[in-house]
Amino acid sequence: MVAAVGMALTPASPAAQRVRSGIPVPTQLPRVDGPSRRYRLLLGTSVKVEAYPRTRTLDDARDADAAADAALDATAAADLLLNTYRSDSELARVNASAATGPVAVTPALATLLDAALRLATLSGGAFDPTVRPLEQLWAAGRNPPGVEAVRAARALTGADHVHLNVAAHTIGFDRAGVALELGTLAKGFAADVARGVLRTRGVSGLVDTGGVQAVSGLPPGKAYWTIGVAHPMRPDTLLGTVDLASGAVATVAQALPPLPGAPPRQAPRIDPRDGQPARGAVSATVVAPDGTLAGGLAQALLVLDVAHGHDLLRHYPKTWAVVVTQDAAGRLVTSVTDGHQSSFHPAAR
Repeated sequence: MVAAVGMALTPASPAAQRVRSGIPVPTQLPRVDGPSRRYRLLLGTSVKVEAYPRTRTLDDARDADAAADAALDATAAADLLLNTYRSDSELARVNASAATGPVAVTPALATLLDAALRLATLSGGAFDPTVRPLEQLWAAGRNPPGVEAVRAARALTGADHVHLNVAAHTIGFDRAGVALELGTLAKGFAADVARGVLRTRGVSGLVDTGGVQAVSGLPPGKAYWTIGVAHPMRPDTLLGTVDLASGAVATVAQALPPLPGAPPRQAPRIDPRDGQPARGAVSATVVAPDGTLAGGLAQALLVLDVAHGHDLLRHYPKTWAVVVTQDAAGRLVTSVTDGHQSSFHPAAR
């Protein structure tokens, strides 16, 4: 087999005999000296899966390849469940029909929305799964929307517009125009289901769903994963790194300010409570036992002030955060949850 890779096939070679008998000859063997890596565009972002072979043998390398493929397929299933920008997703179907009556959904979506609604309550609306009308309004034009337009969109926003029956697996809205958008929480869910595949197969690895990283096991020869946290003003550089032995990390940041004379680079993150761009933090990074929770909490902490954000974390054991704010002089101030300062390492300046 090895002789057939990168070498000419001779008529007498075993590889040539396999070709004649219809058995395919691989053009590339699995890696045994590093992780299997897979990439795909899903949930509006680039998804990456890394899976490490248990040993440096060909069989374990093949197992890592298969695990990476299966984990990526799991994120594709999450995309079909939660991506509101594709009309065939389950969440898009709910948005299109739930105002006319209860819509039957999968147990997975009912359970996920139940967790989202609980977070909306505990955060005082800083996280809101119905923020979509406001986000669409602010993304629609180059100029900020008017007062009346914001007021109209706010009338469609609020967890009380959603009627969820977890036992019956149905979702309904109390008026037309209400729409669900789970944002980074959805990316966290996708990371969780992919990580679950790696765990089931007994493979260490990391899943990155564009702002959320979830890990399975530990990297070879190390006591923890090192997860980079992007600088909120210079995304091509690091603010610092987080030590992660298990669970997940999620980071949400405000949109970068536009260049002089240029249109906005992206729509701002919105505070669902008043319909205006969030003013609580510049970026929020949350470490939690799972990506779903980390993603939802990061969205809430971006909106809340630092004190209320850390208060929210007390409702969720084994969570902590790195929150970056800006002082009156424009300087960045980094706050780390008490007791976890040793797990965050600021980048050298």
